[in-house]
Amino acid sequence: MVAASSVPRGPDPVSSSRRVPAPATQRTALAWMGTGLFVLCLAVRTPDLFRHPRFWAEEGALYFRAMRDLPLLGALGFVANGNYQFLTNLFVELSILSPPRQAAVATTYLPLLVAAYGAFLMARVLVSSGCSAVSVAVACLLFAAQTAGYEVFLSATNVQWVCSAVALLLALQDDVGATSAPAWRRYAALAACGLTGTPSCILLPLFLALAWLRPTRYRFTLAAVLAAAAALQCGVILAHAGQVHRQFQLTPQTLAAFVLHTVLAGFLPVDGVESMTAVLRAHGPHWGGSAAQLTLVGLAGLGILTVLARDRLGAVLAVALAATAVQVGLVNAFGQLGKADDLLGGWAGARYFFCPSTCLIVMLAAGSSADVRSLRVVAGLLVFMALGDAALSRIDAGWSGLFMTGPSVSGGVDRCRVAGPCRVPVGPNGSGMAVDLIVTGRDLPASATPSQ
Repeated sequence: MVAASSVPRGPDPVSSSRRVPAPATQRTALAWMGTGLFVLCLAVRTPDLFRHPRFWAEEGALYFRAMRDLPLLGALGFVANGNYQFLTNLFVELSILSPPRQAAVATTYLPLLVAAYGAFLMARVLVSSGCSAVSVAVACLLFAAQTAGYEVFLSATNVQWVCSAVALLLALQDDVGATSAPAWRRYAALAACGLTGTPSCILLPLFLALAWLRPTRYRFTLAAVLAAAAALQCGVILAHAGQVHRQFQLTPQTLAAFVLHTVLAGFLPVDGVESMTAVLRAHGPHWGGSAAQLTLVGLAGLGILTVLARDRLGAVLAVALAATAVQVGLVNAFGQLGKADDLLGGWAGARYFFCPSTCLIVMLAAGSSADVRSLRVVAGLLVFMALGDAALSRIDAGWSGLFMTGPSVSGGVDRCRVAGPCRVPVGPNGSGMAVDLIVTGRDLPASATPSQ
């Protein structure tokens, strides 16, 4: 039985008065449908990674190499570059325990489960808001096809960015009893995300705001879980301050990068966004005015999406999503590796804006189910542009091909001719990174030469 203090009576200041949720069984069925579409879209978009898993960047070149000689607890507590990532450590440890040919299975398919859980949560949010099955399908397809997804999906290295989207979607779920089984599952998922890098912890203001607007034990517990994770992450950063190399820049370039990646890249072809970047760079050091104009365009776009979303999500939640997109995008860009100029473009550094882009996808999908016909028409046009952009990104693999293929671990092991240390390349192609796997005779192909 749910405690009376867990779910307040009276009007909900967060949800929309137009909300007409589907029955529980239908909500669950639609959520699973959306999850299936998400996984199918990823499989169509990057089939090689499903067939031939590979290590991506740090998970192989840094984590695997450093954690291989650590005990289990030491491996799970491993900190790299001042950043503690629990799920990355867990996935890499499972990879270490796997046979060499299957070493990348854990670092590819377990992050896929995290992303699929995010798609499931997104579908639940929209269905609970009374959105149609078409809107749910559109949201899950856009979630899979967004520009940043090429870099963050199917990778233990970048699972922290997917976790930030999962944390966002956990905040948007309907209230449940504070001690119910669904609540405990959400607490556990949020704790795992909060302990996987800092991107999820940046969402703490959203959790606090929703707890203030809807003061239930469940909401306060969610906020407390994320606050505890954020405190631990702050402790890790302070304890490893010498490993933290950030320039912490908040400049016109930072604002321009936020608009380019969050607002424009989701609807315009990457080449078009790159052309805008070239124009900005042509102004040299005196382009603050152009950046300001671009920022105004971005804010106007956010305003349009907020108006579209409020019909289904309610004004408070729509505004909260828009504000969260701005807050998270700017904080991530402020603390990014490298210089602010590195983020200017249509796809480079898009991972920093994965969570803000997810905010916009939820808002756009909600707008496509608006009761007002004119809002549905505008949202439909934007959905058409977003899906067209996603298709172009897949067809024109000039930049996306970097993420769609890679040196497979099984292929690398098959090329080894003797048992012992086997150097396997790590993605992206041409990076020069590699990891040494210890292979035995049974791991080698039948034609290989046995060790002496």
